[in-house]
Amino acid sequence: MARRVLLYSHDTVGLGHIRRVTRIASHLAERDGDSTILILTGSAVADSFRLPANVDVVKLPSFRKAENSRYVPRRLEIDHDRFVALRRELIRGAVEQFEPDVLVVDKVPLGVDGELRPALDALRRRAPHCRVVLSLRDILDSPREVTRSWSRDGIWDALRDFYDDVFVWGMRDVYDVIEAYAVPGDIAPKFSYCGYIAPARPPSTNGRSRFAGKKLVIATVGGGEDGSFLLSQFLRSLPHAEQKFASVVLTGPDLAAERRASLAQLIPSCGRPVFLIDFAAHADRLLSAADVVVSMGGYNTISEIVSRGGRAIVVPRTTPRKEQLIRAERFHELGLLRMIRPEKLTPERLACALDEELLGTTRQPRLALDFGGLDRSADLLESPVTARNGTHSAGART
Repeated sequence: MARRVLLYSHDTVGLGHIRRVTRIASHLAERDGDSTILILTGSAVADSFRLPANVDVVKLPSFRKAENSRYVPRRLEIDHDRFVALRRELIRGAVEQFEPDVLVVDKVPLGVDGELRPALDALRRRAPHCRVVLSLRDILDSPREVTRSWSRDGIWDALRDFYDDVFVWGMRDVYDVIEAYAVPGDIAPKFSYCGYIAPARPPSTNGRSRFAGKKLVIATVGGGEDGSFLLSQFLRSLPHAEQKFASVVLTGPDLAAERRASLAQLIPSCGRPVFLIDFAAHADRLLSAADVVVSMGGYNTISEIVSRGGRAIVVPRTTPRKEQLIRAERFHELGLLRMIRPEKLTPERLACALDEELLGTTRQPRLALDFGGLDRSADLLESPVTARNGTHSAGART
């Protein structure tokens, strides 16, 4: 019988989670053509990605993060508790009817506002054979915030009760999540450092011809909900840059219309070709064509740039989470990219950094990153379950 794999992605902010989940799903589907894979997601653009024939998507009503760090309905005028109940029942129904052999949960072990708990409980009671895996990017937040919130929200007990494995998409030498987040000794053996996820290399015709051989700089902010400041500073920097280049600005589908209009008004004064695009399903192909990428510190973007030896100027988000700041600082220390802290960002400083990067010599990184995350995770999923409820030997797998 075909193996059934279910992937859950909460997708409340940005594009990072759905990009990572669709890459995992596509890789599993292509590696095992007999499998059938279903993605549960709140992302409005999930169907925009090209997926293999044996992968499908169930769209959940979308959340967004409010200013007070609470999650609220993005589009529906509905009471919050009813909204959560609606998503919870859709998730539970999908799990019960799909009957997965493997469930992969992205980042949030119990789902947004605990919406995943009934489905996890039902799986453990009715389908104990189902392998349940938590998928974590390399860095979640500051150690203090992760240990506080995971203790408060009962995450340690959830990992004990429901999860067989925890896949970390990173390297212990870059960031040791077990040590940083004080993972309890009985749970640590469930963790596996899989290496970073990088997309497949695009075709050799990388789009450079579209820009008549000019150097190309791309500015990207993921989903765009909180990226307008960086993009406006980028556009204001262009008149100060001495090098000649064309620019593509990826605003993201979640950038408010009025902010996008404000950015468009800056283009006539840039003094060089600028193309404003809200969304590109194959943004990795654009990044591959770029001489320099200006971005925030999101996992996917940085992984894509570094995996191809590209040059990046990263201005990380610092609120409400420190995840991007920690990642950018660590990658900067390793000689993999240039970082500018957001409070020090000015058009003049960014223009100077652009000129230096476009003229710069080859970088000499102090650590070679492992980008075999997709293959390693597939190998682990095909191996027997070695950990359940803390009954296995100590020591995290690397």
